[in-house]
Amino acid sequence: HLQSTVADMRSGELDPLDVKQYPFMKLLALRIDDRIISRCNRRLWCLHEVQRLRRSRKPDHNEYVWVKVQEPSEVLKDMIRKILPPKPRLAARLTDQMVEDDDLGALMADEAED
Repeated sequence: HLQSTVADMRSGELDPLDVKQYPFMKLLALRIDDRIISRCNRRLWCLHEVQRLRRSRKPDHNEYVWVKVQEPSEVLKDMIRKILPPKPRLAARLTDQMVEDDDLGALMADEAED
């Protein structure tokens, strides 16, 4: 299923920015301190994989997707902090280039820096 999503994104059949046609492509995330934690890791992986494949031909290529960032309660934040690894295996940068309202932004999938 993940590989077919990657194939559809690479072919242009599935546009991750078209959330009206593909509402499932809007990622959900939580803001914990200075980190944005994805709640949609499979879709984030697909974006990362498409970006990795496209960067083999165009090294500066970035994949973009809409993300809804939610602010969890302090109790939930404390619980999540206890299980968060100190360094993520897959990271993403949040940008404000495509903000439509306060809870939407663009997310670029990227490798975690060593």
